[in-house]
Amino acid sequence: MLDLSPRMAIQLPGLSGKVAIVTAAASGIGQAIAVQLGRQGAHVIACDMSDASSTVSTITADGGRAEFESLDATDRPSIDALMQRVSEDHGRVDISVSVVGGGDRRPFLEQSADSWHRVFDLTVHSHWQPATRGRWLPS
Repeated sequence: MLDLSPRMAIQLPGLSGKVAIVTAAASGIGQAIAVQLGRQGAHVIACDMSDASSTVSTITADGGRAEFESLDATDRPSIDALMQRVSEDHGRVDISVSVVGGGDRRPFLEQSADSWHRVFDLTVHSHWQPATRGRWLPS
């Protein structure tokens, strides 16, 4: 279990009022990053395919601002829709943190082509897509 206590935070100046999208925010490293951004004043869009309401609750209980957005970070239309919505609702995206990852735990030579493509989508495309989709947003 991750220690989400404030004592674990690295203080980063200038996060107050920034809009941050964090993928894989329901648990693990993504959750820890989202909580710390929220504690330091960023408005956090906590994205995950799983329910990230506990992440949002932790942030708001500390006085921060956060919302949950269900997202498959490998699905380009979903990312486009998210970026459009965030742009319309908040006017910009200041911070994008992509933490999605995963893979097939079978030995490499036992994996199917479909499995390999899914791993590549999770570990490469899921990071590239939000970064490239965000560049057209107003700053």
